[in-house]
Amino acid sequence: MPAEEQTPREQRGRRTDALVVQCSSFEYRPYFESFVLHKLGIHEYDLLAVPGGIQVLTMANYVPKFASLPRQWLEFMLKKHGLMRIIVFGHEDCAWYKDFRWGPIHVDLRRRQQSDLVAVASDLREQYHVQVNAFYGRPDEAGKVDFEMVV
Repeated sequence: MPAEEQTPREQRGRRTDALVVQCSSFEYRPYFESFVLHKLGIHEYDLLAVPGGIQVLTMANYVPKFASLPRQWLEFMLKKHGLMRIIVFGHEDCAWYKDFRWGPIHVDLRRRQQSDLVAVASDLREQYHVQVNAFYGRPDEAGKVDFEMVV
């Protein structure tokens, strides 16, 4: 019986070892999903999708009181499901990053996101001893999104 026809109780035998952390943007979601399935070959994964994606994992640097909840979600999924791999995504023209207040200085958003991807990947590897891959997506001339590996 196909998985989509099974109840959650019937699917309990299915497993994944991966967690994807991505922006919740509806515009990029199909590209994230396609990349994970077709390029990384991952059919089943847990998902943490919030505006700005990995930016929520950098909150300790900006607003420490909000940093603990996203980490609790991540730790819960890693421990409960025995996950050994995390894939983190950033993408060009992210509305959350554009709207987030960086102070009075101009910030190169692509550089900021890629820097956050590198920092979060390093932190997750060190703290949880898991494999972490980071990717940054941006549209090509035809409008399709290409992903480059950041880490």
